[in-house]
Amino acid sequence: MEGEVKIELDYDKFNEDARWDGIKTFVTNSKLKPNEIINNYWQL
Repeated sequence: MEGEVKIELDYDKFNEDARWDGIKTFVTNSKLKPNEIINNYWQL
């Protein structure tokens, strides 16, 4: 970058995104039940 650079944060979007902090998802093609998928994951 060259010259003067101005950075601006959109704090509304930043704070809105925080609601997803700590959420974990599992994507699989397994036929296992959801609780079995989670239990198997924790055994990795």
